[in-house]
Amino acid sequence: MRIYPAAHFTMGGLWVDYHLMTSVRRLYALGECNFADHGANRLGANSLLQACVDGNFILPATLGHDLADVVGRGEPDPRSPAFAQAQRAVQDRIDGLMQTQGSTTPRAYHRRLGALLWDRCGLSRSADGLDEALAHIDALREDFDRDVRVVGRPDAMNPELERALRVRDFIDLAALMVRDARAREESCGAHYRIEHQRADGEARRDDDRFSHVSAWQHGEVPTHHAEPLSFSLSHPRVRSYTS
Repeated sequence: MRIYPAAHFTMGGLWVDYHLMTSVRRLYALGECNFADHGANRLGANSLLQACVDGNFILPATLGHDLADVVGRGEPDPRSPAFAQAQRAVQDRIDGLMQTQGSTTPRAYHRRLGALLWDRCGLSRSADGLDEALAHIDALREDFDRDVRVVGRPDAMNPELERALRVRDFIDLAALMVRDARAREESCGAHYRIEHQRADGEARRDDDRFSHVSAWQHGEVPTHHAEPLSFSLSHPRVRSYTS
């Protein structure tokens, strides 16, 4: 297995219990999106192992545990207002994509977005590059909404429609990633800002301002929330590759 630095190694992961449930009841994080087995790092075969372990051993127990809680309660009522609202929202998205009839495939937008993040929000970032990335992502979103072309039918199995839905979500997620990277004025972990380095090229952290967990609240303009981190037994230390 050839392993090299990539955006795949973004640090993070959701807290889960032994059934892979997050802190939100009945919201489960399966595979690489949690940090159950290997902490916050995603290093080559470790991430593959996490996906295999969750899929083969934990997921069956997770589903059984979850379903046991609802057995005998009857099926959800599809006529409920919440069901109808969710159905309308999904149908509106699908209709919008199918009716655009532009000239660019979802795959093309996916590649453009990937190249943009690779160049400007990879392991090494800069304030100027991140500002440019955010502007380019906004333009890419507008272009996608205006010129995407989804072939096939909406009422049958349609991989292109599925890809279009996912890529549109990826664009919004990319904007959030860049916004978060721009807000963190330090170098730490997989986040290396070229403006924040020592004379020898090592990362310069700022624990006084950024020793916290960032959470962004969804909205037209995302709202940043910071949960402070406290350390009692083991305190953060600078990782140096030159000394």
